[in-house]
Amino acid sequence: MHFYAWLMGLIFWGASAGAGYAQEADYQFFHKVEPNGSVKLRFMPLSRTAFRFANRTPQQLEIFRGADPQRGITPQRLRTITLAPLPPEEWLENLTGGYWDSSALAGIHYERLPDSYLDSTFLAEEYEDSDNQREALRLGFTNFAQNQDFSITEKAGYGHQWEREDGVTRYGLKFYPTPTGDTLYYEIDLANYVPPPVPVLNAKFKERRVSLDWNFKEFTDLYYGYQLFRSDDAGQTFYPVFNTPLINGMDSTLNTTLNNSEVLVRTESFTENGDSVIYRLHGADYLGGYSRQYSQRSGVVGSDIELSPVLDKTIQTDSNYAVIQWSFDERFAPYVEEFRILHRPDSESESTVALAGIPPDAREVAVPMRYRSNFYRVQAISFQGTALASFESLVLMYDVDPPAVPQNLSGKIDSNGIVTLSWSGSNEEDLAGYYLFKGFFRNTELAMITPNPLTETAYVDTVSMKTGNDTVFYQVRSVDFRGNGSNFTPRLALVKPDVFPPAPPQFKSIEEDGTLAILHWTRSPSPDVVTYRLYRTELPDAKEWELLEEWDEGEFPSRYEDASLLPGRSYRYVLRAEDDAGLLSTDSQPVSLRLRDSGLRPPIENFSVREAEAPNSGALLRWEYGESPRAFYLYRAQGDRPTSLLKVIGGDQRSFLDPTGRPNKQYRYLIRALFPNGKVSPFTEEVVFE
Repeated sequence: MHFYAWLMGLIFWGASAGAGYAQEADYQFFHKVEPNGSVKLRFMPLSRTAFRFANRTPQQLEIFRGADPQRGITPQRLRTITLAPLPPEEWLENLTGGYWDSSALAGIHYERLPDSYLDSTFLAEEYEDSDNQREALRLGFTNFAQNQDFSITEKAGYGHQWEREDGVTRYGLKFYPTPTGDTLYYEIDLANYVPPPVPVLNAKFKERRVSLDWNFKEFTDLYYGYQLFRSDDAGQTFYPVFNTPLINGMDSTLNTTLNNSEVLVRTESFTENGDSVIYRLHGADYLGGYSRQYSQRSGVVGSDIELSPVLDKTIQTDSNYAVIQWSFDERFAPYVEEFRILHRPDSESESTVALAGIPPDAREVAVPMRYRSNFYRVQAISFQGTALASFESLVLMYDVDPPAVPQNLSGKIDSNGIVTLSWSGSNEEDLAGYYLFKGFFRNTELAMITPNPLTETAYVDTVSMKTGNDTVFYQVRSVDFRGNGSNFTPRLALVKPDVFPPAPPQFKSIEEDGTLAILHWTRSPSPDVVTYRLYRTELPDAKEWELLEEWDEGEFPSRYEDASLLPGRSYRYVLRAEDDAGLLSTDSQPVSLRLRDSGLRPPIENFSVREAEAPNSGALLRWEYGESPRAFYLYRAQGDRPTSLLKVIGGDQRSFLDPTGRPNKQYRYLIRALFPNGKVSPFTEEVVFE
């Protein structure tokens, strides 16, 4: 496979209808309204099947004046357009789009072009592609080529543009047929059309360079690439930075990098500082043009800080304020927006902002010390968003007074052994939190169970319900940032419940894929559960619960798939647990779903064709089907011609004699079933009578 294969990934970027895009199973649709009022529409095949079908089958586009109830306008068909690729001979005579035009031609008309022409394209035999690889490349290159020039889309028969009619505020479009024989519907709202936005362009004006970046993650439905335009004359003229739109960060010749698959980066170099430049970012859309909206950044090259502040001195005071002094290279002072003080309690923690908004001309501040040990740094923030920080300096808190003792310690133990504790704290400025202590014997010292101070005045603990002790003891004490600790609270004695049923397991989620329900759950938190049971009932009657499955505790899974559901029916599920004493839990919170009806019925099987027993009496077709449809629709085509309906056959039939079928005519047949409610089976694979 040659290096162009990476282009294939571009055609699968998603999109949203509100941005001028729609997606069906076989195609993506794009549209935009140009400033002159013309409308462009493009449909893009998503699969090789849709691509193959579009190339061989002329497709109809019906354009309607859309309904507008407020103005009393009803739908009105304006015209019907037949979309099909230009014949290869005519296309060759009208090549105007350079390499991409010829790529689309080769992709669509591969079977009809001479080898001498194909040898100069990406489909040349020298690449030794398999048939599947070659067809995938044809699809990818054809789709991508149309991004470059809308005239290529029109030659490929994949789009249409027209002038907007006076008074039309909405267009309704019908597109047919698709590979499945369906008709697709699409609307263009002209009255509320807004040109789509572009990513925010970020720019930092550094020493003899400008660093630019933008995040394209949320815009892949709108643009396949981007172009930067630059102005050196205060915005009077702009010229493109790239020869072609920037697609991703793989092309090192464009000086780009791809960060986390979401951010594109461009660095512009300058021979000296002082140049004033303006950049505009435009998106390259899927209809051969650039976005009308743009993101703009301007500045002067070199207008940013290059050196960090220098922390000169830190002073501890007995009022628990730290005085911090620093110096800064005055060459970069005009570019500073503010200074900040960063701090953290130790070398392992993340720094936070202790003080922000310090004026650019300040070189000293006093900040309150929050911790026993305070590590400070001075950070300079430039107008370009650059942040540079000094080295750290340690300042210790001055404090010998302990905090107040916590009050009103209370709690309870529930039947699952969950202990909830609460107490009243204080609002002392230097309070670091609370330590919690626990024990099981009245006359022994309690053990600390919280290695770090608790910042809340509540805590959730657990105790085993299987141990012999009936009482659990707790105490709390306060601690400040300096490490000074208060006295203990009086001991709190909590008695465990004697007998209790287990807590039920709980569902986390329920989903369905059209054929089965998939349930996810969590176990019961009770340690003595021995059995789990899953029940189901059908809605809306909700009759007696049906036991679906029972598991021993050691075999209890985290998910279950229920494949015994009927389409269009609604069901509800609950879980129950039983402990080793035979006590049953309450029902879990129930979950419900309705198994969707996809509308597609089972496929027809063993569809075959052979010559009838009597010579020249026609083609005999047979098939097997376990359902009872209203009718079978039989289609036939000769050679490479499109298929058309041959016969509507009764739903009780499983064979048909085509008296006009002749083996030397090379007839192709396919069939599908139609049900009274409008549901259908998928088409069978084609069978050939030759």
